[in-house]
Amino acid sequence: MKICFYTATRAEYGILKPIMRMVQARPNLTLQIIAGGTHYAPAFGETYRTIEADGFRIDAAAPMDTGDDTPTGILRAIGQTVTRVGSAIQKLGPDALVLLGDRYELVAAAQAATICRVPIVHLFGGESTRGAFDEQFRHAITKMAHIHCAPTDEAAARIRQMGENPRDVFVTGHPALEGIAGMDLMDRTTLGSSLGMALDGPVYAFCYHPETLSDTQDIDCVLEGVTKGIGDASLVMTQANADPGHAAINARLQAFAASRPRTGIYPSLGQQRYYSLLKIANALIGNSSSGIHEAPSFGLYTVNIGGRQDGRTRATSVIDVPANADAIAAALAKCKERPREAIINPYAKDNACALVLAAIESLRDKADILRKTFHSVKA
Repeated sequence: MKICFYTATRAEYGILKPIMRMVQARPNLTLQIIAGGTHYAPAFGETYRTIEADGFRIDAAAPMDTGDDTPTGILRAIGQTVTRVGSAIQKLGPDALVLLGDRYELVAAAQAATICRVPIVHLFGGESTRGAFDEQFRHAITKMAHIHCAPTDEAAARIRQMGENPRDVFVTGHPALEGIAGMDLMDRTTLGSSLGMALDGPVYAFCYHPETLSDTQDIDCVLEGVTKGIGDASLVMTQANADPGHAAINARLQAFAASRPRTGIYPSLGQQRYYSLLKIANALIGNSSSGIHEAPSFGLYTVNIGGRQDGRTRATSVIDVPANADAIAAALAKCKERPREAIINPYAKDNACALVLAAIESLRDKADILRKTFHSVKA
């Protein structure tokens, strides 16, 4: 079988990478890769180079314009993704398309696969993020997908509640977590050298994205809270993703980083540097899903700001606060008082990558799997 992976961002590529390696090593499977989204955008670090540096061949490029983050610009990008991913699918002729997550680019790719009659394997369906329009996108992809790899039992139950056949719903956990313990992570000095900044003393990680269901972005309140909460500690920031409103947020973050000592901002850190940062950081600040999914596996506390991640299953290490400077500073004070500890990560599952691979290999006759039926759940 030809198994095609569509990747749109730095974040989901890092999660897909170990599964792609397993597919690549399987004699009965052929790996194909379509790279698009922000991977080819200079403003987001041209992260397609990371894919190639990892030894993968990109079989088709499906770039989209990222310079206009207004609704009109985002809609144009969605249209580009539908047509370019659709063309790539027709050229490559895959037996399945693997998608991870809930971004608008993923909906476009799912539409293309649906029109081209290619079964979809979807990872991370069934979660809830009530503070972003990713909520609707995720559930839309679920209804277009044929095989579901849910991160938790709760997410799997939601997928079944949406009428998906339990036969096609697998609880696989978070694929990137099982490899963290054995990952070759940088020490503090090596990471600092790679980032071009000193990381002596306390270090904080920051990752903040637009709240796409809000008319206002409280980035100034957020940065005021960070300033109050961490004092003169080192701060490593990554830029916001390509959601509507990212340009204004990134401009504000860049100005903040330029005005504050011991602060660096980067379009993308890549998985090794990002996980190395989480290993040494005192806390992760922002509203990124990595604070919910990955940070607990490092025993790291997350100060989760605002409503973007509302509804996701949480570890006890996640501290939820509004976009209020005093609340953020108070949460950061709690992080200073609490030592690192072993945290139970609800997304961790043994052999997660192998479970995803088994779900992919469960694909049956194409004519049968494409004819989806609504599976009613009895009350």
